[in-house]
Amino acid sequence: MPGWCEDSKMKRNPSNLLSFFTAQFDGSLTHADVKHFVLKKYDAIKKKELATGDLEMVKKNLIILGWIDETKPDHLQKQDQSQKPSLEAIGWVNNLENGKIIKQGIITKGAGHCLDILDEIQGNLKDFTARALESLLRHVEIKRKKALQTFSQDLSADNMFIEGLSISILFSRAARRHADLRFLNATLKMNDWYFPKFRSKVGGKPIIYYLVALTEQELSVAELLK
Repeated sequence: MPGWCEDSKMKRNPSNLLSFFTAQFDGSLTHADVKHFVLKKYDAIKKKELATGDLEMVKKNLIILGWIDETKPDHLQKQDQSQKPSLEAIGWVNNLENGKIIKQGIITKGAGHCLDILDEIQGNLKDFTARALESLLRHVEIKRKKALQTFSQDLSADNMFIEGLSISILFSRAARRHADLRFLNATLKMNDWYFPKFRSKVGGKPIIYYLVALTEQELSVAELLK
């Protein structure tokens, strides 16, 4: 597998895109692999499970990617204007010990989900969010596959998967928001590492989160290659 990007921000520009993506996909899941896997799993899951917000997110991403031909429902086109998500994220920050998202090598529960909210709204906590993103990125770069296990052991296996996949989703969206290839590199790695764990799964919340992570990854690849 190729090495990590340098610490300085690897912004999108014509001189590094081709070499980055050529190296990144050498020995990794290809675009065709991801598309085949996602469509196969999505088709199987939607036949046996009730629609959820997470499954609807997969559907929304598939429509945007052009992988399924459906009209996007109106409710998926509108942003949630309620203050509930931001209040949840701010409450999470206020409960952090010394403002640290990683303590003794353990990632705080809710890090991916809450940092995604904070990074999206770019409010008064944007400096904290930027530092937290860098801290989380360094953690994954250093720990590599072991980072998938650096969550509280009090969590169930499924919840540990969800915590890790939430970070992958966060990295994909951060890559798009900031045109920063380091985050895309990280999410590609994480999704590759998770693949053996989900290859045979056909139900449950973690596999749906994995489909969200893969489709968010593909949205970032498409956008950053423009």
